[in-house]
Amino acid sequence: MGSVVSRLGCTFLGILYPAYCTFKTLKRQEFDEQTQWLTFWVVYSCFLVLERVADVLLAWIPLYYEWKLLFVSWLVLPQFRGAHLLYRQYLGPCLSRRETQIDHTIHKVKKSSTEKLQQWAVQGLNYVKMSGIESLVSLQEEELENRNPNIGKTQKQTKLHQTKTTRSKKI
Repeated sequence: MGSVVSRLGCTFLGILYPAYCTFKTLKRQEFDEQTQWLTFWVVYSCFLVLERVADVLLAWIPLYYEWKLLFVSWLVLPQFRGAHLLYRQYLGPCLSRRETQIDHTIHKVKKSSTEKLQQWAVQGLNYVKMSGIESLVSLQEEELENRNPNIGKTQKQTKLHQTKTTRSKKI
């Protein structure tokens, strides 16, 4: 069948079909079906993470992509309820045992990323402020120079003198 067809099948069966079924279930507001699809999304999310590693390590195995397509079919199709089985027997208990650790890690990541984003925002605003002020000063100098070329030269000479004086004081 090949990897291209299998990948398309996995995308359709693993994402598009369940997304549409979830939409229909939410519209009907049926609790049992909602539970089934929520369970599927939790299991499928874990599968996608593992798939990234597995594709690199196992893609050389003959019929790997076909087996993956069969596995996704088993997970998603209501006749098999594979996602429900994996969740109930393995994933649910594993997540429950580690729930406190996971919550703590998520809290730490949220806090540190929020702090980092705030730092970047402040740095960005400061940069924009400084660049804006420097641009305004430059525009004013150009405007003055255009109006009266002698005034612009005098100001530049004054700035040069101030810069030299400041440097000599530092030495």
